[in-house]
Amino acid sequence: MTSIVQRFCVISRLRQQAVSAALVLAVILLPAVAAIQRAQAQTFTLLHEFAGGAEGANPVAGLVQDGAGNLYGTTSAGGVIGGTCKIVAGCGVVFKLDPAGTERVLYSFTGLADGADPLAGLVLDAAGNLYGTTSGDGISGSGTVFKIDPAGVFTVLHSHGSPAGLAIDGANNLYGTTSEGIFKLDPVTDTFTVLDSNAGSETTLARDAMGNLYGTTSGTVFKLDTTGMVTVLHTFTGGVDGGALKAGVILDPAGNLYGTASSGGALNCLGGQNNKVGCGLAYELSPVGMETEFNFTAGGDFPVAGLVRDTAGNLYGTTEFTGPRADSIGLVFKMDANGAETALFHFADGSLARAGLVAGLILDSAGNLCGTTEFGGFFGAGTVFKLEPTGPANFAFTVAPAGNGSGTVTGKPPGIDCPSSCMTFFTPGTAVTLTAAAAAGSTFAGWSGPCSGTGVCNLTTTNSAEVVFATFNLPADFSLSASAFTPGVVSPGGSSASTVSLAPTNGFSGNVALTCAVTPSPALTPTCSISPSSIAPGTSATLTVSTTGPTPAVGSFSAGSGLFYALCLPLIGLVATRVGIGGDREGRKGNLKATALACMLFAGLVFQAACGGSSNPGGGGGTPKGTYAITVAGTDASGSLKHGATTMLQVR
Repeated sequence: MTSIVQRFCVISRLRQQAVSAALVLAVILLPAVAAIQRAQAQTFTLLHEFAGGAEGANPVAGLVQDGAGNLYGTTSAGGVIGGTCKIVAGCGVVFKLDPAGTERVLYSFTGLADGADPLAGLVLDAAGNLYGTTSGDGISGSGTVFKIDPAGVFTVLHSHGSPAGLAIDGANNLYGTTSEGIFKLDPVTDTFTVLDSNAGSETTLARDAMGNLYGTTSGTVFKLDTTGMVTVLHTFTGGVDGGALKAGVILDPAGNLYGTASSGGALNCLGGQNNKVGCGLAYELSPVGMETEFNFTAGGDFPVAGLVRDTAGNLYGTTEFTGPRADSIGLVFKMDANGAETALFHFADGSLARAGLVAGLILDSAGNLCGTTEFGGFFGAGTVFKLEPTGPANFAFTVAPAGNGSGTVTGKPPGIDCPSSCMTFFTPGTAVTLTAAAAAGSTFAGWSGPCSGTGVCNLTTTNSAEVVFATFNLPADFSLSASAFTPGVVSPGGSSASTVSLAPTNGFSGNVALTCAVTPSPALTPTCSISPSSIAPGTSATLTVSTTGPTPAVGSFSAGSGLFYALCLPLIGLVATRVGIGGDREGRKGNLKATALACMLFAGLVFQAACGGSSNPGGGGGTPKGTYAITVAGTDASGSLKHGATTMLQVR
């Protein structure tokens, strides 16, 4: 017997096969569209794309609709972060979509006494009350049966086992299954009654007008009558008659039962798992359990959800794969009353590829089919869709953002508002106008695909899926860097070198002119030079810094010599012309000696100062010691892009 937890694990394993691809497709919008096309005309509408977080994510169950056309359902993830919910995944929500696809979250589960992870759909009574189940909670591990009234008040009706989906009768009594049996719950008196503890069903029950209940196990279809007696109507062998039932059954007015088997069937089907056990099938059981098999002849593999039937006897359902690969696309199919299959819609387009069809469909009063995908959509968090089987054919139209920048694309007719909604469906011959607007810091580089240029994109849709690429780029730019000097410390008179490199960003390819400067700039400051003075991406330049060595005092005689000659030459002239200074010969000799001695002393002072003596500061130690910042500036050819880099040199 397959428990509801095991059933969910099966779905989870299938989910893992598709999730990585689906999440990637949701971000980049798949720049290629699969070649598989629909087999007949119909109109597909993407009603809602879940964004995750507070609005919910990953619906794995079907929908219910009220008389005003509003849709209600559950998501298995997302919602309020808190309680025992995982930080990213959340515990799921109950949601409402109006006919335009606008979502309202009716309740977010916390994983406490209210439950968590709703894996089944909802039922609706005549007063507008919604009823559903959760698969577990964070307290006892048991699931819950809950009610949400039209005012949005949430009530836990019962906590017991791990209930599957519910059935409801005219008196609003609820019927369901858990791992412990089949139950009946009166929501008014909160009376919980176990009708049978041995049936082993954990799928949604069906109820006929007489009050008999019908359900499935993994290998049987059974009936629980109003006296509590269980009758096995049919046992599946897993061969050509099908096997591994994962969904309940539906009834027609004559009491015939219809359902799906996820494996078995025609043995010539390779199957999504690349085996020869069949692709599964749809079946009909007479009231006494005689089976008629409806095999997939036009596509389809691994149906895990139940069926819906119109008044003409046509059956509609979903398969998770189309085959023959395990990761192939899903399918919406139709089986007529004779079992002839029509492939209505392949989930092959854009962000819907590998969307995960694990839930059944509903029929509205106009004959439209509504359903959910577990993944797919722009955020990869699942979608709600509508399919009009007899409507005019329409085809996926996708805007795919490209480039390293960002921006928005809006379209007429409404439907494209990218990046929040980058995909819609148009009938052939629709005139479409797209307008692109770059985000701050980005530029719109142009269209590709059916449109070109940078202006408004005008086109007419064809009878096939189309993708228009909108390229947004960040402006081309560059950055400079300068390596540490080698050597990093020099003495006055020494030099050092650094390598200047240019790194392009966003496709920059021009030349950059380089200059340099040194700070601080005292007397005898270091000098810098760059060679070459202009570089392009992929090349580099050498930055050289030179310092001034100590200045010697020798050879600087001009000032001292002039003074020496100015004082001494007249005296020498006097001696040469025998002009007396004193009154006698001896006096003249003494004066000459004194004069010569004074000149010699004065000349000594002059030469001492010229050679660095304390009486003259003219000599020096070269470039002053300290730390110098050498800044390199780069400017592109237009003069609009300017960047710099700084490196340090120490003089000691």
